[in-house]
Amino acid sequence: MARLAPARRVALALLGECRRRDARARDLLRASDAMVGLDPRDRALATRLVLGTVAARGTLDGLLGAHLSRGHGRLEPRVRDALRMAAFEICYLDTPTSAAVSQGVELVRSVSPRAAGLANAVLRRVAEKGAPMVAAARMRVGAGGVNEAGPGAVGASEREVAVAGACKRELAVTDVALVGGVPEWLAAAAVECGEGAAVARSLEPAPVYVAANVARHTADEAFDLLAMAGLDPRRVMSDGTTSDGATPDGATSDGTTRDGVVAFELGAPAGLAGSGLVEAVDVLPADLSAQHVATLGVPGAGQRALEVGCGRGTKTVLMAAAMGEGAHLTSCDVDARKVGVARGRVACAGLADRVTCLAWDGTRLAGDDLPEELLGPFDVVLVDAPCSGTGTLRRHPEIAWSLGQKDVVELADLQGRILSAAVARVAPGGRLVYSTCSLLPEEDERVVDVFLGGAAGAGFSLVDQGRLHPDGGRADVHFCAVLVRTGA
Repeated sequence: MARLAPARRVALALLGECRRRDARARDLLRASDAMVGLDPRDRALATRLVLGTVAARGTLDGLLGAHLSRGHGRLEPRVRDALRMAAFEICYLDTPTSAAVSQGVELVRSVSPRAAGLANAVLRRVAEKGAPMVAAARMRVGAGGVNEAGPGAVGASEREVAVAGACKRELAVTDVALVGGVPEWLAAAAVECGEGAAVARSLEPAPVYVAANVARHTADEAFDLLAMAGLDPRRVMSDGTTSDGATPDGATSDGTTRDGVVAFELGAPAGLAGSGLVEAVDVLPADLSAQHVATLGVPGAGQRALEVGCGRGTKTVLMAAAMGEGAHLTSCDVDARKVGVARGRVACAGLADRVTCLAWDGTRLAGDDLPEELLGPFDVVLVDAPCSGTGTLRRHPEIAWSLGQKDVVELADLQGRILSAAVARVAPGGRLVYSTCSLLPEEDERVVDVFLGGAAGAGFSLVDQGRLHPDGGRADVHFCAVLVRTGA
């Protein structure tokens, strides 16, 4: 009888906790004492197993269900957790098949000894039928497998990449759904708007990017802090090129780019949480797309800016740090708890004199009962709208199988109402920026189209809009539209 590896034992316990508490997987991973007790290699594997199993749970149920008789359709929850995790490892990681099946049987045995025989039969069938199906779909999609930076990653062979490149045909919805581990309706929507490849990468580990607090550190200083923490930083420019130093080609003498961004990708990000750099707000974890959106909301010297939907304040700090002299940023969010977090981060970053954070519903920005902080016109208004998050599936594994098409319709309605209310705060000649981290047109271009076609959009002209794909498409997908108020 094989011995169950510690990484898998910890991962299974965390999956059960996710299910029972309806908790976010990443939150539990960060807070887990059991994870701290694992060595780095096992910690990486456990993380990969938990996030991947949560992200692909519906797809995994389909792969397992094909080999479960009707009498086994209602599995004990703990057994289903174990089978899902084993199926994910068999189909999506590069663990040798025999080891993955054997460990999967032991996972099931650890929670239900009598189900070990069932697990052995089902997982062998998944290895024989399901894994080749996933591999063939991956080849056709040409997604290139899992990011090489991730532990236990699957990389497509040179022949697979060559064949996929030679095909040059429209991605099949079923292939995108299977490779990305997402529902077919979401895969279909992504393929239709040209984002099938992005969704097919949903199970890949996402790159870890951080932005420097440029109000406190130069690019060289931030690079040195990250390097001393053993995080292997590489400077990332807005076009995705990297450098082993802090000032690659295209940067100014102090290391900043034209838009004021000082961003790094971390080659060894495991030590970031324990480095103290995030807690001290010396750097901020932020995807490159999010960093770019923040730069579009930065006011010039002496100007006022309004951020609608500040969340926990990541873009708030980035915007405030890059503002011109005498500028002021007002940031609001409907969630008072998040506003409190944002206020604390702003203060810790040394930017409290430049920023006002308050709890306020963005749909009420055109009302007569505004607090004093929101009165008057603003030169720049950034609407960072609540959205489906479908451009960030790698970082938020719960999204794909908890999101429904009806949710997207409801979100689009809310986004439109916030955008229409926010225009009341835009000064004549002022800039209005609308942003989401969704790749669905219903939340992106169509919201802007409806706005411009309605009474609220009168007097506004569209400067530019589109989805952001920085770093050669390795970063998250965000949408951004920039409009200018040309009328009174």
